[in-house]
Amino acid sequence: MTLTTMAVEPNSQTWWQQVEHHYDRASALPAEQREGYLVEACGPDTDLMNEVASLLDTDEDVLDFMEQGLAYEDEQEALIGQTLEGYRIVRKLGSGGMGTVFLAESQDFFQDRHVAVKLLKPQLNNESWRRRFNAERRILSHLDHPNIAGLRGGGHLADGTPYLIMEYVEGEPITTFCDRRGLSVAERLRLFRKVCAAVHYSHQNLIIHRDLKPDNIFVTEAGEPKLLDFGIAKLQASHPDHQQLTTTQNRCFTPDYASPEQILGYQISPRADVYALGIVLYQLLTGFKPFSGLPGNQLLFAVCRGERTKPSEFLTTMMADPTRRVDVTRVGTARRRDVASLAEGLRGDLDAIVSKAISRVPEQRYEHVEAFGDDVLRYLLDLPVAAREENLWRRAFGWFKRQPLPLFA
Repeated sequence: MTLTTMAVEPNSQTWWQQVEHHYDRASALPAEQREGYLVEACGPDTDLMNEVASLLDTDEDVLDFMEQGLAYEDEQEALIGQTLEGYRIVRKLGSGGMGTVFLAESQDFFQDRHVAVKLLKPQLNNESWRRRFNAERRILSHLDHPNIAGLRGGGHLADGTPYLIMEYVEGEPITTFCDRRGLSVAERLRLFRKVCAAVHYSHQNLIIHRDLKPDNIFVTEAGEPKLLDFGIAKLQASHPDHQQLTTTQNRCFTPDYASPEQILGYQISPRADVYALGIVLYQLLTGFKPFSGLPGNQLLFAVCRGERTKPSEFLTTMMADPTRRVDVTRVGTARRRDVASLAEGLRGDLDAIVSKAISRVPEQRYEHVEAFGDDVLRYLLDLPVAAREENLWRRAFGWFKRQPLPLFA
């Protein structure tokens, strides 16, 4: 017998406990029995029922996508040695959610020596996904920014599989780059601001990336960040191609960096990218994502409930755990300071900046990425930050008190 749930305030702690309870029950049932269970268990509370159903759909989407990827992992490697538009495919670089990427080289003096060739995965080679893939080409054709990997060309293989020829970025994920170089917190923040500028540029062109994470933010040996992979980018409503692309949107995301509204299938705005960048900044500062170690289902619920540990509190907790000594040493070494002083340095302004960026409620985040980057700059300049606006005047007074008094003759 299933007891009908008493209606409670949506998004309250009790409500989310009910969501998790019914999700656990429903996910253990065969797919054909889940709808009946939710109707009986949730009763007239349609908000609760829709929330659980949305999470169940998300779970299925992620599992299906992973299984498809494993089934076709090596099929396109036969392309190695072939030539596309004057470029010989040399080796496989990697595989993402929608495409497989190869390194290609040219002997033509007038062409780039190396490029990245991205092909749609064979298991996704249908009309809907081809439209989605071709949309990425149109998106990239509108973007011209020094910190965004540029488009060089594109076309279709004989079997109709679409491909893109893109700028090859010889670098590594931003987190790896910062740790390998032993960058200080201030150096990491300055690099992060360049990333914010590139994302803000894409937003100005009415494009929301939707998959910002270290693996899609490479940094070259020269220290220049490059945004990669606009494969699941979303066009804002006022973009001329928005209507055509709306019908081909798919619920793809990286759970560790996806905002609650993205996980739940709600309307997406540029604030979803603000959230993802906030998670990246959290990782740059602490060495870890805020939900590190949580399995898939628990991760999704933690994100949607808004469970957040401030960066400084995360490090303080880690220092108190004797099993994390290796982690403590690694984090401190990579930032050229001991973790105790690092945690103290994050407490206050940087905690507030990160917490604002990764707020569960989109309206409580920075309105746009430029505002996020500007607040980071205020911190670097030792100015009052907007994330602590409730204490703005107190902070401003404190800043003026710290300045040396002018000398008069």
